[in-house]
Amino acid sequence: MADKIIIFSGKQYAGKDTAAKIMLDKMTDYRRCAMGDIIKLEYGKSHNLRRTKRFDL
Repeated sequence: MADKIIIFSGKQYAGKDTAAKIMLDKMTDYRRCAMGDIIKLEYGKSHNLRRTKRFDL
């Protein structure tokens, strides 16, 4: 579990991605993860689901 979490919220084109990139350049002990990905990963862990290979046709 993370000790520190920084969340960016705002409208589209408000500069959230740019601000996060600048902060990550300076704060090397942080990593970036999309909230949707975090929810899917935690749901998978709590329901004992494994990632499977996906094939695109």
